Amino acid sequence: MIYPTKATETIAVSCDEYSKKLKPIFNQKQTEFYIFGKLVVGVDVHLQIRSMRVNEFTNILDEYSIRWRHIA
Repeated sequence: MIYPTKATETIAVSCDEYSKKLKPIFNQKQTEFYIFGKLVVGVDVHLQIRSMRVNEFTNILDEYSIRWRHIA
């Protein structure tokens, strides 16, 4: 569980997992609902998740066995 301290929380997902597992799960409306912004950093995609939805989003990642990490 993540306890939000600001308007968005950053979750890192590898580019490979993002393109093969995460992207097929969400349509455009769902992506806009959860993801405020994204940035490619090295081999990871940093997703800015809205604070009110961050725990719901990480539960979805866990459900689909997508590895992620919280960026402080």
